[in-house]
Amino acid sequence: MHDIDLLVSRIQTRVSDPLRFLDAAAWVRPTPKIGAPASPQDVSNAERLCGFPFPIVVRRMYTEIGNGSWGPYYGFEPIATDGAKPTENDLVGYYLECISDEHALEEPFVQWPRGMVTVIGRGCVSYELCDFIRPPHAVYLLSGDTWLPNTPVLKALTLVADSIEERLEQWLQS
Repeated sequence: MHDIDLLVSRIQTRVSDPLRFLDAAAWVRPTPKIGAPASPQDVSNAERLCGFPFPIVVRRMYTEIGNGSWGPYYGFEPIATDGAKPTENDLVGYYLECISDEHALEEPFVQWPRGMVTVIGRGCVSYELCDFIRPPHAVYLLSGDTWLPNTPVLKALTLVADSIEERLEQWLQS
């Protein structure tokens, strides 16, 4: 079995447990529900809107495991499905807002890096971002506790994992 196939299979096993599919399932009530898997067309649409392909494991996460609300902390952010327009409450909409010209005018020091996508909400204005365009797709923490608005995003990031696969492995081991 290919490494990504095995990783996806192990994640599917964990998310089938109603108390372990989402770290927040232990403390959030009512318990969140995993989004139904997105279609390949939904993921292709998200990629088109972002302007780059998603890492293969991310594409498989959305199409084979579920469209958000599973994983570390408050889980992976969902993507818009069935032709819906992205909003600031989903992965694509938030990314597009962060890189928009309007955002750059409002927050000139932010300088959101192309391809750096907010994938996991940690709560309290802290997020995990994944570099979708530069393999091996490292994952970083952007913490509201330490990031000042006049600091460029890249200078405020703390490495969480060298790749999205490594981050998923960390979660599977927790």
